Amino acid sequence: MNTYSPTVSIIIPVYNVAPYVDRCILSVMRQSFSATECVIVDDGSKDDSIDRCQRLIDLYKGTTRFTIIHHQKNRGLSAARNTGTDAATSDYIYYVDSDDELTPDCLEKLVPPVMEDDTIEMVMGAYATISTPRNFWGMQFLFQRIRFRKNMPTELRTNEDVFRWYYQGIRPVCVWNKLLKLAFVRAHGLYNKEGFLYEDSLWTFYLMRFLRHAAFVHDVTYFYHRNHHSIRATITVNERCQHFSQTFKDMTAHLEEGRRIEETARWAFLFGNLYIDAYDNPDYQHLYDIYSRELKRGKKFFALWRLKAIHSLAKSQIGRSLFKTYMRIRRIILILTDDIKVLKLA
Repeated sequence: MNTYSPTVSIIIPVYNVAPYVDRCILSVMRQSFSATECVIVDDGSKDDSIDRCQRLIDLYKGTTRFTIIHHQKNRGLSAARNTGTDAATSDYIYYVDSDDELTPDCLEKLVPPVMEDDTIEMVMGAYATISTPRNFWGMQFLFQRIRFRKNMPTELRTNEDVFRWYYQGIRPVCVWNKLLKLAFVRAHGLYNKEGFLYEDSLWTFYLMRFLRHAAFVHDVTYFYHRNHHSIRATITVNERCQHFSQTFKDMTAHLEEGRRIEETARWAFLFGNLYIDAYDNPDYQHLYDIYSRELKRGKKFFALWRLKAIHSLAKSQIGRSLFKTYMRIRRIILILTDDIKVLKLA
């Protein structure tokens, strides 16, 4: 009979998400397995997001302890997550973005592996991407795309197994939807780097460096809502490339000897997708030289050929258009191979 019942802290950064935050907070309150605490970090919100949170907390009759921590000014998503991580008091933490929501049985699905073995450092489930409602023939539909459920292992017990799994396929790059052992996070300094807009990629890069024992749940535990008003959705292409250049520079400066070839090949793919729009950027030119050299040294000839092909295509508008058309077609094919549900709205 299991005697260990881990405590869980849910961490939710909040910044100007009034239209969505009720949905998020209610999904925490309605968990079939209650979290011990929920740390809400107000990152200097200027709308009534925090007032909405407080109203729900005042009406709540459950067992989860809710705490609101205030930043005096907006410091960014990474800083808000870090504040929540420092404030957490439980055995495990779970990050949630404030415009998303949990499935009702999220923690009920993610916690049991830890109850069986408390050496597990991460438990991850599948997630579903929810599109903006679309109108067809006078009716509204939602498209729900289930991600990363196929070919998911059940358990990985060594860092070598974790590394091999992550670097041999298309894997999730997100901080949320992972139940993480807090002592493990703090011991390895797995905090989000502040000042980065696309912090998930860099955080995942370091997570895979240290993760030794992971469990996986094949059920959907998280709903990721496509928010077209978010900062990331409204940022320009040049700004996106500039923010990602910081991530790539950090990664290439900390490639691990003995694994640098696999790490280079994995991240060169994402780098190439951005390089098509950043050909004239000196940082990207320098990074291109590093990636090319490492791929050649590691005899990753297909990845090297792809990067050099992008380099050639990036020199002209026609070439850039051809590459982007190819990527759109590839994205459609990937979507069609995922599990998709079409939900009719009332």
